[in-house]
This record gives sequence, structure tokens and C-alpha cells, in this order.
Amino acid sequence: MVFSALPAVTGVALTFQADGSWRADFCGISRQRDLVRLTQQGQDLTSAAALGEALAPGPVPLALVLAGRGVLWRALPGPAPESAAARAEPLMAALPGVNLSDFYIQYQPGAGETQVALIRRQLLDALLAELHTAGLWVVAVSLGPYDFATLLPYLPAAAQRPVLAVGDFQVRLSAAGDGLAAVEYQPGEEAVPAAFAVGNDVFSSRQVLPYAAALTALVQPPAAGEERLPVPRVRELRAEWSYRGLYQRLRLAVPLVILVLLLTNFFVAQHLIDERDHLTARLGNNQHLLQQVQQLRQSTAQKHQFLTSTGWAQPSWNSVCADRLAASMAPGLTLLSLDVAPASAGGGAQPQATFQPDLVTVKGQCRDAQQFNAWLQRITKRTWVRAVRDQNFTYDYAAGVGTFTFTLVIKPAVLLS
Repeated sequence: MVFSALPAVTGVALTFQADGSWRADFCGISRQRDLVRLTQQGQDLTSAAALGEALAPGPVPLALVLAGRGVLWRALPGPAPESAAARAEPLMAALPGVNLSDFYIQYQPGAGETQVALIRRQLLDALLAELHTAGLWVVAVSLGPYDFATLLPYLPAAAQRPVLAVGDFQVRLSAAGDGLAAVEYQPGEEAVPAAFAVGNDVFSSRQVLPYAAALTALVQPPAAGEERLPVPRVRELRAEWSYRGLYQRLRLAVPLVILVLLLTNFFVAQHLIDERDHLTARLGNNQHLLQQVQQLRQSTAQKHQFLTSTGWAQPSWNSVCADRLAASMAPGLTLLSLDVAPASAGGGAQPQATFQPDLVTVKGQCRDAQQFNAWLQRITKRTWVRAVRDQNFTYDYAAGVGTFTFTLVIKPAVLLS
């Protein structure tokens, strides 16, 4: 059995009367580890104030079961449809003229049919507000005795008859006897149903329904997708109750935490003041050293600015060209020499050497002329290469090595980008 985080729950079976009032029977249970025990029970309470007083001294989480005037019951053939539109169609046929958006709807699968229970949103929301004003948190809500199925494994075998009387309901069990096949609401039955024995406890039929609702909430933590009757306000109250216990424990711990924080803040502040005074003294004693460090930083910054502005901090032109060529070479090719921006003799009476920045002359060796040709084709497609010219290839058959030379006409601006 997997328990929820709730240590105690009170089940309340609330029946709406024809005159607009309601009657409530309740049964409280609590658990210690894996042991569940009965704590209190009562019946025939007719107001939220009386219910809150009976459950005193503190606020209590409730598992609410509703029946009576204002709760509609219908049996639809077949399993419950999955989509909302598919569910609405048979309900509209069974309840002509009803606006389904005004109701909370609960579906319960049975043997060959689906039972549907409806209650007006306005009626249930008003009841939840009334109970919460009295200090009662409704953490689970359902229509009818379907939570009674939780008790079936714990009833004596003799008690599991095909049809059982549970409060104002007639419950028909499934063929295997381990689930509810269908229910029928029969208010005002004069015959007194037999009592139920659950373990060492004996309950009247009116008390077993709130007991089953409380046990279901205690052992099955409800998730949003598992609720039989999803009510937004109940989800809010369940979340509020889950944090309420934490708030109660923190209420006494908060002053102590604040005191610890204040003391910690005082000692940290005192330590920081001492450190500040110490650093100030060291700053005064080492003022001359700090000035030298600042001068060194200024000198370093000036040198860095000079190297950057002149371009000396950039990689060499030869290195850039060599890296780009080497990246395109295939295995088996060897570079012998690389002349970047070769010099050329100028004309005139006094020849002056000039450099051609858009030329690169390449010399290398390979054993396969096809590899050399394939490499030239790849180089020609590079964006930084304008043309390939002056190609020459000689092959030494004795040594089995070919020597190649060629000149690249490049785009320096593209190469450096």
C-alpha cells in the first residue's frame, strides 16, 4: 500500500436535502507508518460550523463524498469516451436541454456501461467556500460510493455479497467481486443495512462511506489526471494544505533563523571592516610599488598599441601563405621552396629591386603527376587565388621523382580576411 503525504484525513459523506439544507456523516482516520486507525466519527451534522466544531481543535483535510438533491445520475452503455466531445453527445441525449458547461462531471466505468454523475458548479463551489470559511480544507471530492472499492480487499469474504447497501446506495459488485460494477441511489430506505467489519472496527453502512473516502485519500495521492471529479478549487486547497504543515514548522524556526542571520551578518561585517583597514594600511606602505606597476602597465599598453598599428603583431605574410597552401595539399606532395612576393628587377640605368605582393612562386616534388594536377585544380578554385601560371613539371625516371614549379597570382585582401 502506497500512502499519500497526508498523516490524517476525515471522510465526510454529505447529502443534500430537498429543502436546500444538507446532512453530513463523518469518519476520521490517521496513520502511523503503515498502521491506519480510526480517530473519531459522527453523523447527522447540518452546518459547516457544527462540522468544524466536531472536528476541533484544528483545521482538518476532508475527503468529501456528495449525494442527494442536486446530484444527477445516469448510466450510459459502453465504455467512457475519451474526448470531451464524444462524452457530451450521449449526455445531451440523456439530459436534453442541459448545458454541460454548468456541471462538474464524474465518469465511472462499470460492467458493460459507464455511470455518470453530475453536480452544478455553482452548488459545489458554494459548498467548498462554506466549508473553507469554517476552517475545513477539502482535498478530495467525488460523487457517490465509488471509493468503497478501496475497502473490498479488507472486508470478510462473507460480507462481499453481489449487492451491498452502503448508506443510501445499492452497490452491485463485479463478477470477480473486486470492484464496483454499478451503483443505484435509494434515499430514504427504511430498512437498516447490516454493519460492516473492517479489521477490528465495525461500521454502520452510513459510516463506511466516509471511512472509504478518507482511506482512498490517505493511500492514493491524487494526481491531476487521475481525479474522478476534477475541481480547480479542490486542487488549490490540496496544494495549500500540503504547504500548511511546512508553514507551521517554519513559524517557530523563522525567529531563530533571523537571529542567526543577524549574528552572521554582524561578524561578517566586522571581519570585512578589519580586512578593509588592513588593506588600507598595506596600500599606504606599498604606494611606491603600485606606482611602478601602473607605469609598467602604461608602457606595455603603448608597446602593444605600436605593434598593433604597424601590423607587427599580425602573423607574417610568408606564414599565412604557407599555411593556406599546406592545408590544400594531398599526401605525396612535398614543398621544396616558397617565394612569397618575389623580387623583380626594375628598368632604367640603375635597376632597383621591387616586390610583387600578389605573386607566390612554388617549387616541390611528387611521385605522381596526377596528384600534382589534382592539387592545381583545387588551388584554382580557392577564393583567394586569381590564377595559376608558369606551370612546369619534369620527371626523373631513374629516381622516380617529379619536380614541379608554378606561380600563383593571389588576392592578398581575400587571403587575409
